[in-house]
Amino acid sequence: MTQVPTEEDDFSFRKYIPFSSRAYNLFMLMHLTHIDIYRARHREVRACGLTYPEFGLLDLVDRLEESAVPAELARWLMRTPPAISGLLDRMERKGLVVREARTVGNRLKRVVMTDDGRAALARAREHDIIDSIVESISEDDFRKLWSVLERLKDAALQHSVRPARTPAST
Repeated sequence: MTQVPTEEDDFSFRKYIPFSSRAYNLFMLMHLTHIDIYRARHREVRACGLTYPEFGLLDLVDRLEESAVPAELARWLMRTPPAISGLLDRMERKGLVVREARTVGNRLKRVVMTDDGRAALARAREHDIIDSIVESISEDDFRKLWSVLERLKDAALQHSVRPARTPAST
């Protein structure tokens, strides 16, 4: 079990990048946590014959139902329309999805899962390691972590929309 560092033990807050600040070590810890969770889930999804992006797209198509158009998929998956188009092309070749005309003239296409796509999604949803990982913390810790991450996200957003200060502008 991981030992909880104390404020007196400053080195514990520098364990990931010993020569850097506590803030960068926290950022690295969040990054490593994300990567390790992603890798665990990726392994599960891969065992079902899907890549993680394919699983994410199938899951979203299932949840959006009739609204699953490429532009909406790109928005929710935070990808560019060309990236989604390429992913859809590969998934159509694998027989996981089809794009059906939704309007006259085939201008707007809806993404629909095939039977093979539905079966692959069902296999990938049977067990989700992310649930198991999150359940390893208490409800109270979950709520605290959520709150702290929301505050960090909001602070980062404020700084990401402001123009960067340059040495000449200080």
